[in-house]
Amino acid sequence: HTFVCLGDVFVVYCKDRDSQSLPPNQLYNTKLHSVKQQPILSKLSKENRVFSVNKALLPQQAQLLENCFKLL
Repeated sequence: HTFVCLGDVFVVYCKDRDSQSLPPNQLYNTKLHSVKQQPILSKLSKENRVFSVNKALLPQQAQLLENCFKLL
């Protein structure tokens, strides 16, 4: 799965234990209710701009950020 950077705003949920082993095609814990309930968070998640982490970024999250920074 290839992620594309569409903007310069990211939301990062920290210390989410369920985020320590997300599937490779997932940037955040889809059980986070606020992402589904808040329209702006829902929009950002569809644009690959919502992350959730436990203690560190996962490879797919780090790769997306690296790709975005290269475009700056």
